[in-house]
Amino acid sequence: MADWFKRLKAGLKKSSDKLSSGLNDILTKRKIDAEMLDELEEALIAADVGYKASAEIVKKFAARKQDKDASKDEIKSAFRKMARKW
Repeated sequence: MADWFKRLKAGLKKSSDKLSSGLNDILTKRKIDAEMLDELEEALIAADVGYKASAEIVKKFAARKQDKDASKDEIKSAFRKMARKW
């Protein structure tokens, strides 16, 4: 039984790391445009956030930030705020 929990924990860590890395890659772009938002939605769906939740998060994020240049820290901060509210 302990082996099963170790494998589960390792699998969840791997998924979490993959999501974190993918989102970091996407959210470090300088311009928030349609392509970036599509990539973001795909990453959230792939991470099992769910289609409806992913679409809503991206929609709200886009409404605030679309077509604006921003630093990667500003983009990450804005996304974190949107995700927490969801």
